[in-house]
Amino acid sequence: YSPKNYDGKFEGRITLRRALADSRNVPAVRLLERVGVERTITTARRFGIQSPLPPYLPLALGAADLTLMEHVSAFTVFPDDGIHIEPSLIRRVTTYDGALLEEHKPQVTDAISPQVARGMVAMLEDVVQFGTGVRAKEIGRPSAGKTGTTNDFTDAWYIGFTPSITAGVWVGNDDKRLSL
Repeated sequence: YSPKNYDGKFEGRITLRRALADSRNVPAVRLLERVGVERTITTARRFGIQSPLPPYLPLALGAADLTLMEHVSAFTVFPDDGIHIEPSLIRRVTTYDGALLEEHKPQVTDAISPQVARGMVAMLEDVVQFGTGVRAKEIGRPSAGKTGTTNDFTDAWYIGFTPSITAGVWVGNDDKRLSL
């Protein structure tokens, strides 16, 4: 396996912070190799990822088919100080006059330490400040996020968050054909 950066350039040793901001593939794969695939999969499960995750190095570059909901749900761990809250479509049901009929109690788990989550928030802010997500600055409020594309550019996505909301956008075709 020989990963390459999307622009074909190798920049030598760079910080993980810069690698994330610039969406550099080689450092991502090297980090996964160093941390370990199984350990990474275990962590992804704590983030709420339930889809199959192939135990191979290309996992670092998005080699798993995740739903947009899984991506967005996993990203909430960072602004939520390391806590994952299982998403739900309906929070509560009330009568017309406000009497509670039913309320969903989401599953809450500690995914990572608050310190690690805050470090990731800072790194993901760099993606917006001067990395591949710089266009997100146009919303005019503090935000952070991550861009992604497939090798053949059949898919593109952005997952981002402000202090109050996490959202994701995916552009592509379900059958993986080019979107021209």
